[in-house]
Amino acid sequence: MFIQSITLYQVGMPMKFPFKTAQGLVDYRHTIVICAEDEQGNRGYGESVAFPTPFYTNETFDVSWEKLTKEYAPAVVGQELDSGFEVHLIISRLSDGHVEAPMAVAGLENALLNLAAERNGYNTVSHVMGQPLADTIPMGVVAGDMPLHELLEFVNTQVEQQCRRIKIKINPRDGYEKVAAVRDAYPALALSVDANRSFSPTDVDEVARFDELGLLCMEEPFQVTSIEDYFNLKYNHYWPITTPLCFDETVSTLAELEFGVEHDIIEVMNIKIGRLGGLYPAKQMIDYCRRHNVYYWIGSMVESSISKMLHVQLAALGDSYMPGDLSDSSRYFYDDLTTPALVFNDGIMKVPNGVGLGVSIHQSILMEQAQAIVTIEA
Repeated sequence: MFIQSITLYQVGMPMKFPFKTAQGLVDYRHTIVICAEDEQGNRGYGESVAFPTPFYTNETFDVSWEKLTKEYAPAVVGQELDSGFEVHLIISRLSDGHVEAPMAVAGLENALLNLAAERNGYNTVSHVMGQPLADTIPMGVVAGDMPLHELLEFVNTQVEQQCRRIKIKINPRDGYEKVAAVRDAYPALALSVDANRSFSPTDVDEVARFDELGLLCMEEPFQVTSIEDYFNLKYNHYWPITTPLCFDETVSTLAELEFGVEHDIIEVMNIKIGRLGGLYPAKQMIDYCRRHNVYYWIGSMVESSISKMLHVQLAALGDSYMPGDLSDSSRYFYDDLTTPALVFNDGIMKVPNGVGLGVSIHQSILMEQAQAIVTIEA
């Protein structure tokens, strides 16, 4: 396929409420939508999901935009590609093997993969993963870091809507007390927690307190920056923790996953396409987890439904450890970017599995929310 043009949209999506973690707050979603168009007029869309500040990873919205407009998109426009995966080779050569903006790469790769799927009449995720998708997925949601009374009200609402699993964002100050209160109110509810790297490495006893709460996993508990730090912490210090540890931002490459599994550190893996740099590395990680009996499940990034749709479809592969962080389109945003909207009914979503992304881009909303547009043409 010949890449005739790539259009990049800076999009601002008003949110219904602020979403707070131990490391930052999101109250207005800035995102980058990428449209790749071929010589026949077919289009594929992707999304670069970096945040404005580096509270999650070092890649910010501005870094993504700079890389996409100045380097990545110009390197692809005018190229004849056999596959959207070729973008990884192009950018690797451009960057001497060091990719500085994996979320930007992911958005561009997703757009190219969806373009190829539109040209050839298949579903992107099903084709990439080499298997059919389940017809439905169960509902899982994430609760931001909020006061206890709000948390209990939120959990009650989600349980009434037949949510199958709730993840609670926690901090060292009052995380245990809040999760314990939820567990006391809902003894049988599937729960996990995410500390977003907020506990000191010396707080192992505090983290171990969560063991008694029957959690599916604890995500990113410690203030460390690499999986090697976890190795040193676990094997060179006191380690009483028995709750399965789940890894997100600390593990972004296959090599890091391999190290963590080989040294018995990683028990659960959170798969996010943006963090990992695209569907290609996401598939590599899922394949590795399957071969080595490592649990994996599908996260999300308070993203628009362009990116979330791919995560919904990954959650439909059938062997996720637990329901993903995949709530309705209407939970965070007044207006999302695809149609039909993502909707759970009685805790179940019917998975869109049509050609390409499986849904259509809501062009009028995209243009209404676009704050800047750059088109690069062959």
